[in-house]
Amino acid sequence: MAEDLIAALRADWTAEQRYMNFGTFGPSTRTTLAAEQAARWAMNADFARFFEEHLRGPLCRERMAEVAALLGTDVEEIAWISGTTEGLNLAARGLRLEPGAEVLTTDAEHPAAVYPWLLRARREDLTVRQLPFPTGDVSPADIVEMFAAALRPTTRVLTFCHVNYSDGAVLPVAEICAMARARGVLTVVDGAQAVGHLEFKLAELGCDIYVTSLHKWTAGIYGSGVLYVRHELIDEVTPLMVEMPDGWSDTTRFGTPAPPDSIDFRRGWPEAMRRYATLYHYAGPTLLGTLAAIEQLSSIGLPQVAARVRALGERLRAGLADIEGVVLLTPPQLAAGITAFRLTQVDPMALYRWLRAEHNIMTRVVDHSAVGFVANRACTHIFNEEADVDALVAAVAAAAAVGLTSSPPPAA
Repeated sequence: MAEDLIAALRADWTAEQRYMNFGTFGPSTRTTLAAEQAARWAMNADFARFFEEHLRGPLCRERMAEVAALLGTDVEEIAWISGTTEGLNLAARGLRLEPGAEVLTTDAEHPAAVYPWLLRARREDLTVRQLPFPTGDVSPADIVEMFAAALRPTTRVLTFCHVNYSDGAVLPVAEICAMARARGVLTVVDGAQAVGHLEFKLAELGCDIYVTSLHKWTAGIYGSGVLYVRHELIDEVTPLMVEMPDGWSDTTRFGTPAPPDSIDFRRGWPEAMRRYATLYHYAGPTLLGTLAAIEQLSSIGLPQVAARVRALGERLRAGLADIEGVVLLTPPQLAAGITAFRLTQVDPMALYRWLRAEHNIMTRVVDHSAVGFVANRACTHIFNEEADVDALVAAVAAAAAVGLTSSPPPAA
């Protein structure tokens, strides 16, 4: 049954390439795009009715409950946002930290996970320290020990990826968060590459803040994402933007007691939504389209999705390992659906352009040259078939045989 559903999903997909760049963007299905378009028509046809049917408190809660089910968490702890970048900025700006606090992270993080903290450090007495992320055959225990050994008395926040966007390493989030909490350190997890890729329940990870995008591996509408804040911490994280005093102030701008909901359509919204989702009323069609994507993945089953993603990743790495000159950069004990590799003597951007122009294969180059990491990256998903993986392996082998230079064929 799962194979039939996966085949139907592929037939519904819109990408015109052998697409393996889900870590950047996941092209939606026709069903997902049709759901978003229908919502936009409904919003324009009768705006007041659209509000009543989709945005008011109980209805908002119903929609967000479907998102909470995907993530495996309480609906009160999640808010709809535009994506991981917004959520990471909110965490960096909103967490209350005393002067002299340190934020610990790694040099493998996405820029959006580090620069918000560096911006805050320009204005406050705050230190940001980036650990070199280990390479080679690294184990989950090695990662936990790396972070544990690096904590200092001044460390107040540990922020890291669930899945590294650079080398595809899957980190042992629950173990890291348990260690950090025992030391009194808050955890902020960048989950951009995890949802729709791995099987997990957010409630079991034990993190304090988790942010993700649903337009990558979930193949939702572009500009969709979720912020999770542990319930006990919600009062400690200041909103990034506000319109009214909902959830964060006891008084109005006139000094009078603030009502529970300053805007009546928010009455009944989940707690995190009221506090952090000021712009949700702009995002109704985005959410409704993304719910269609969630339904498609859920109909297959998240365990089946994760297993299929991992199997295709293993097939790709096995094929690449047989090519002379290929160096696999994804730690084997931490690997899933993202594969990072280099073809020696070939510029990664030249290979990327070769794959795209000559073979209609979409991948990505990850450039962390400042710390010596530059790689080609391929993301395999249930939208792909074994034939796509084998085509990529064959194309890399052909590139190795012809010896690409830094003057590649023009991009398509």
